[in-house]
Amino acid sequence: MYPSLPDNFNRSNELATGLINNPNQPISAESKTLKDKLRQLICDFHISHNCVNKLLEILRSEGLDLPKDVRTLFQTPKNHAIINVHPGTYIHIGIEFMIHLFY
Repeated sequence: MYPSLPDNFNRSNELATGLINNPNQPISAESKTLKDKLRQLICDFHISHNCVNKLLEILRSEGLDLPKDVRTLFQTPKNHAIINVHPGTYIHIGIEFMIHLFY
């Protein structure tokens, strides 16, 4: 349906892995996938998750290979390690990954 999509359209996992392993290596505009560009747009303009989910629904209805939910687009972890630290608890949400992903 969309023959003009680049061959590297579905490379977001490879890109994320590369960023984790080589955080100081700049990303060229050519290497960014549609998913990467959407993530950047969402962060730059603080777009609500409800709005992004509706946009993803529209883009998917046009035949694009995108997730149904913004949490999947950002690969949000499903569970976190909660550590008991006196007098309360500590949770690490992995902000380093997101910083390396976009900056």
